[in-house]
Amino acid sequence: KPLLFLHGGPGGDMRHHLPALPLARERALVFYDQLDCGRSDAPGEPANWTLARFVSEIDVVRDALGLTDVHVLGHSWGATLGNLYAARRPPGLRSLILQGPNLSAASWEAGARGWLPGLPDGLGAVMEAHERAGSLEHPDYLAARQAFARAHVLRAAEPPGMASYRRL
Repeated sequence: KPLLFLHGGPGGDMRHHLPALPLARERALVFYDQLDCGRSDAPGEPANWTLARFVSEIDVVRDALGLTDVHVLGHSWGATLGNLYAARRPPGLRSLILQGPNLSAASWEAGARGWLPGLPDGLGAVMEAHERAGSLEHPDYLAARQAFARAHVLRAAEPPGMASYRRL
């Protein structure tokens, strides 16, 4: 049975799933980019960014590819989507694999806030100040957020080919 991957994010990419490519010798692997990610359609419309919309994409992908029976693997945000999808008990879902599940955004945010003081050069305080002010496009905030991501979110080196895969 095919294995359908749901990447992290929101807004993430498939980098965490690339090590699974050798499984393609044994079964079909389905990688797809969620709306506004990678090479998917990118309307950039926040009204589309709902759990219901992202979960419904799973059925759209399955229908488009004729995946009557499927295993689903979700990473982080993708695990959240997979969990909600599986709760509907869709026909043909053979298994759900949760990889690094983020099943509570509030819990994740509370935990992540505890990491801010550990960022170098006061960057945690910079992030907090800009979040309070709503200045999330300010270059200082973006630099601090990038430092946070390097330290706590995307610590692994980017696999070869990812830069050309993502939208420029």
